[in-house]
Amino acid sequence: MQSVEEIKALFDRFDQNGDGKITPAEYALAANEMGDHTVTLSMAEALIHTMDTRHQGYLDFEEFLAARRG
Repeated sequence: MQSVEEIKALFDRFDQNGDGKITPAEYALAANEMGDHTVTLSMAEALIHTMDTRHQGYLDFEEFLAARRG
């Protein structure tokens, strides 16, 4: 199991502009930069929608953490 610090580091990698939110565009871009070239914007939107418990259209750290800990 990943530590909170490891999950925060991964969150920060996805949160490319550092505003504390992972948007679908940031998610898709980071996934592609990490080697997963199959992630499209629409795929990222669908994935974030499943983890976005507050229905904000993006992920904050608490939602990201909960999803990673599953």
